[in-house]
Amino acid sequence: MLLAAMRLLVADKDNQIGIIYFCFEEGEETACGLKGMLDALARRQIDTCWGIHVYAGLEANKICLEPGPRMSGAAET
Repeated sequence: MLLAAMRLLVADKDNQIGIIYFCFEEGEETACGLKGMLDALARRQIDTCWGIHVYAGLEANKICLEPGPRMSGAAET
């Protein structure tokens, strides 16, 4: 999903304002890559963050939205 979003945004880059970071969390299922990723992102001025996690237990064609951290790598910053 993220690669597809990246392709669409790159194709439309002339209409984009600012910098867009794309992150793939190393060791996502065990959260072992979370701290390094958060440390790297903390050194940048980021206005907005959006994340997605594929969840097999969710009914097809549905999305689940909820504020705050969730899933295996969730952490408060």
